[in-house]
Amino acid sequence: HHAKKKGPDTLQFYKESLNSRWLKRFSIENKLRRALEQEELTVFYQPKIDIQRQQIVGMEALARWPHTQGAIGPAEFIPIAEETGTIVPIGSWAMLEALTQLRRWIDEGVCSPAATMSVNVSPRQLSDTNFPAIVSEALTRSGVSPQLLWLEVTESVMIAEPDLALATLRRLRSLGVRVALDD
Repeated sequence: HHAKKKGPDTLQFYKESLNSRWLKRFSIENKLRRALEQEELTVFYQPKIDIQRQQIVGMEALARWPHTQGAIGPAEFIPIAEETGTIVPIGSWAMLEALTQLRRWIDEGVCSPAATMSVNVSPRQLSDTNFPAIVSEALTRSGVSPQLLWLEVTESVMIAEPDLALATLRRLRSLGVRVALDD
């Protein structure tokens, strides 16, 4: 697999380090599935502050995994979730969690009724034809207005299946959700 990732016509000699990396990845993959089932993941919020008004104008939701044996960083678990497809249920959960929290903060007066929530969207989520329905359901269940939701996508979403990604982005925009390029 390592040789295959390096490109065609590649030869790779076995190294113990390759095996240990694979075992670690496999372990994280299995733990991640359990973490999702046992609701061990959490969302942290990075505030966006208007300095002049000294007011929170929005937040960005960031999925985190405070594992019992030490936190596992997003740079480690997100690519595995993307490869295995677990990013789809993780993303659905994170979206609902973030929008529900925004609704709570608005209702409690922590932030203004115009405060926005930004949620990162993976290429795998955008290639899921059901994704706009997932977004719509999260908005309905949380009671958050679509214009308060920013979906952050990377330009790489347009590489694998550009027609599907563009169609999905158009369906999301028709819901009233805003889309931003990230990175």
